[in-house]
Amino acid sequence: MRVISGLALAAAVMLLAPTSVMAAEQAKPKPGAACQKKGVISGDYVCTSRKGKLVWVVRSSTSPVTTKSCTARTVPSGKAAGSNELQPGGQRLRSATSPDGIVWTRNSDTIVDQAATPSLTRTSDGRPMLFMTANKVAGGRDGFAVALGTANGLSWTQCSVQLVGFPAGLSGVDPDVVALPGGGYRVFLTGSIGNGSDRIGIHYADSPDGFVWTYGGVAFSTVGSVLDSMTFRLGDIWHMYVLNQTSMAMFHATSADGKSFVQQDESERKVDGKAQVLSQGLLVGDQMRIYGFGSPGQTRGGWEIRSFVTADGTTLIGDSRLLLSITGAPSSESVFVKDPAVTQLADGTYLMVYSTVIP
Repeated sequence: MRVISGLALAAAVMLLAPTSVMAAEQAKPKPGAACQKKGVISGDYVCTSRKGKLVWVVRSSTSPVTTKSCTARTVPSGKAAGSNELQPGGQRLRSATSPDGIVWTRNSDTIVDQAATPSLTRTSDGRPMLFMTANKVAGGRDGFAVALGTANGLSWTQCSVQLVGFPAGLSGVDPDVVALPGGGYRVFLTGSIGNGSDRIGIHYADSPDGFVWTYGGVAFSTVGSVLDSMTFRLGDIWHMYVLNQTSMAMFHATSADGKSFVQQDESERKVDGKAQVLSQGLLVGDQMRIYGFGSPGQTRGGWEIRSFVTADGTTLIGDSRLLLSITGAPSSESVFVKDPAVTQLADGTYLMVYSTVIP
């Protein structure tokens, strides 16, 4: 597929634009100055929406914009020096398959090392697309990356993402990806609210292909810090569950457009009296099933994977069945299995990708 450079793309847009728009876009941009067409690129700047207005912002990368193709990235093997088991550098992603979304069989191979918090969706041709927090991929910081799978989810090509119009310092972690009904994808990312701020919230960005992402804004924040969202659409309503940084409680927020969410409640979501962290929602049969993880006790670690079902996105009914356990697991998975991401493959089977430790 032919690669179109950012300048060529901008020129093509200008040729189609009215004369008045061309004149405005050809003027040398200034950060924060008004622009007229979202997505137009001029030199080191891109026209994007901020607080309901179209303004010029500095691009996070000035390399050519590529679409619908994977820019392969080199992935490390083994544990990153200085990392522990709670950091992306100390975790790996593995997978399991299921005929019904309930009974799971582990696959033997590791998908990728030094990665955590997976999120799964499918491409328009039915291939699984896996998003993850990757160790030190964004200028020495953790950021998010993508892998494109074969139809059966057993082989993966590791790819980089390109960020357009992202605020300075925001690389985004804990990707939470939702396929949009009209095509393309929306990702929700954890990151600071304002450059240098200690407060953490949920941002969003959109992509036509899963590789090039244009920043949209802040989707949800509170007076404190929240992280690691889990988002799905049910009917016309978007539902987001977000982890309170200081507890196992999760905020529930809703939205009509999937861009700005309003808090509805905050509570622990429990199965058999034990708090769970919600990771991904998926229609399994005629039910929305939400996969999550928690500890058999109430202490950190020892996490195992369970699920909930919901008819309305608000009332969650815990399912006592243990979907993936550390009991009887390979020794490399005996510490924890967590952050389950689930999608349905083109042949009707279900694929789960989850985090575990690198021995």
